[in-house]
Amino acid sequence: MRAINRLIRWSAARRNWIALLLLGGVLGCSGGDSLDRREVRGSVTHAGKPVQDGTITLFPLGEGMVASGKIENGYYEIPRYQGPIPGEYRVELTGLQATGRMIRLEEPGMAPQEIPEVKSVIPAKYNDRSELTLTIDREKKVIMSDFLLEE
Repeated sequence: MRAINRLIRWSAARRNWIALLLLGGVLGCSGGDSLDRREVRGSVTHAGKPVQDGTITLFPLGEGMVASGKIENGYYEIPRYQGPIPGEYRVELTGLQATGRMIRLEEPGMAPQEIPEVKSVIPAKYNDRSELTLTIDREKKVIMSDFLLEE
């Protein structure tokens, strides 16, 4: 009987230990970080028309990390888990448009392929030389910001 009681106690301890390890693994591998991130979303137009395909990138002017999102059909969203922390950011916007032509792409070790040619539709003053800024407010969890770009 003593051997059975010892086996039962050991099994309970073993079960608790395994449960603790599993819980630690789940919590430790959640994929999040401890940064106080914000979601950012809004619209992007150029010359009065929605930017169909592009990117928005936020570069911190002080502390922070670069955050980026895709522009699709005139709208963008940087989800909270990828978003910026509160602070000031310089904004770069890019937009691409298909020209209707195909170009040949040749890379070493790969078969040549035809891909659609694209051109930039947003002037450098909104991307490489951008002076656009965005403040990520500590008091808001979702930041809404529209960018109405001129020629």
